[in-house]
Formats: sequence, C-alpha cells, structure tokens
Amino acid sequence: MRVTSPALEQARIEATAMMLMEEHAAGKQFRSISEERGIRDLDCAYKIQEAVVRRLKGREHAEPRGFKIGLTSKKMQEMCGIDSPLAGYVL
Repeated sequence: MRVTSPALEQARIEATAMMLMEEHAAGKQFRSISEERGIRDLDCAYKIQEAVVRRLKGREHAEPRGFKIGLTSKKMQEMCGIDSPLAGYVL
C-alpha cells in the first residue's frame, strides 16, 4: 500500500486545479483526468473542485452563488466512471 503525505497530496491537488484552470482558459475540450492524475475517489475530486473555486475567488473575485447537480443520467455516470450524481458550484 502506498502512503502519501498530506503535504504531497495537497500539492497534487493544487497542481491539478491549476492544470484545469489553464485548460479551461485555453478552451480545451473536457476529458476525464482521473486516471492521469490519480483521482481515485470523490473526496479527492471535491478537494480539487474546492482548490479551483479558491483560485477563481482570488483571481476573478468570483463568489459561489449556488450549486448545480451534474451527471444525473446513468449513461453520463458510466462515461465518467462513477455511480452517482455530483454537486458543483455556480459562481
């Protein structure tokens, strides 16, 4: 079993958040990054989402105004390799 230090885990989360922001700014098409970035559970994915929102708040003074529910169909869940809908911020 591989154990990751909390500092290393946080650095990986921050690096992934930065990569997502750069790809979004460049207009790149959505792609699954879970295998590439070692995102193995929803807890990690939500931590990355929090890091993205934190960066947007700092850079663009964006504030969360609500939430959205995504991946509500079984077909979309299967495509993304999950088994339930997800929540995301509306800024």
